[in-house]
Amino acid sequence: MRLSEISAIISDNIDGIYKPFREPRTITISGAQYSRVSHLNNFKSSIDKLESLNLFNYLTDEIKKSLIYNVGSDTIDLAQTEYNKLERFAKELGFLASSMVTSINLVFSEVPEDEVSVKLPKFQTFNEFFHILKTLQKAFEQAVYNSTIDGTVTIGGFEPGSRWINFRVGSQAAVTLIGSLVWAGISISNQINTNAHQEEDLKTKGLKNEYLSAVMEANIKQIDLLIQSEAELIYKERFSDSVDNGISKIDQEQVEKLKLSIKSFNEIISMGGEVHPALSASDSIKMAFPEKSPINLIESRTKQLGKNAGTNNDQ
Repeated sequence: MRLSEISAIISDNIDGIYKPFREPRTITISGAQYSRVSHLNNFKSSIDKLESLNLFNYLTDEIKKSLIYNVGSDTIDLAQTEYNKLERFAKELGFLASSMVTSINLVFSEVPEDEVSVKLPKFQTFNEFFHILKTLQKAFEQAVYNSTIDGTVTIGGFEPGSRWINFRVGSQAAVTLIGSLVWAGISISNQINTNAHQEEDLKTKGLKNEYLSAVMEANIKQIDLLIQSEAELIYKERFSDSVDNGISKIDQEQVEKLKLSIKSFNEIISMGGEVHPALSASDSIKMAFPEKSPINLIESRTKQLGKNAGTNNDQ
C-alpha cells in the first residue's frame, strides 16, 4: 500500500478513534462509578480500518478485547477500570497514528489534481522495465496529446520504497480521459481472461481442433470489436466531431489513438499494474475511474450502457 494511501486512511479515521472519549458521562450504578461511552459503531469501524494497515496490531488487538465488542449498541456503560484501560489504548493508538501521518506528510507535498498514480508491474531486468515505461508512454501520450484535451505528460515522482510512479497529465479533462481508458483496459483484460478459460475448457472436453480454432478466431474478433466500441464511446464522451462542409465527422485517427491507449493500459493491467487517480482528487475525477473492487468484477462500460438501455426499454 502507498504511504500516501496509508496517510489518507489514518486521516479519515482519527476522529472516530478519539470521539468516544471527548465527553464521557460519569454515572453511578449501585454505588459504583461508570462511564457512559457513545459513538461505538464509528469507533469500531475506525479500528477496523487502522487494523487493516497491519501497523498497530498490538494496540488494535488489545482494544478488541474490550467489553464494547460484546454489544451491538452504539452506547455502553463501562466500569471505571475498564473505561480507563480502553481510553489509554485508544489514545495511544491515536497518537501513534497521527504521528505517522505527520511524518508521511513531511515527505510528500500536496498531490495536484491532474496527477495519476501508476503501480508498475513487477520487473527483474532493464529490458522489462523499459518495456513497461514505453507501454505507459504510449498509453498516456496517444490519448492526451491533442488540441481537444490539450494535455501534457510529465513524471511527478516516485513514492519511496515502492513501485508507484506519479504522472501529471496537465488538466482535469486529461485525468478523466485516462480514467475512461483504464476502465476500458480492465474490461478488455477481463474479457480476454474469460475467453481463455472458455478455450481451455473446450480443450479439456476434447473439442476438435478445427472447431476450437473457429472459437479462438471468433474470440479475437470479439476483443477487436470490444476495443473499437470502447474507443468510440470514449471519443463521443470526451471529444467533439470535426465538421466538413457542414457535416459532422468522427476523427478516425483519434479513435485509433484511443484504441492504442486502451491496448497499452490493458497490457499494463494484465502484467499486474494498477492505475488510480490522486487520493485527493475530486469526486468527478474519481468517478471516471473504475472502483477499487475485485478487478474481475469490473464490467465494460459499453455493456453497462447496453444493459441500462435494455432496462429502460422494458419499462
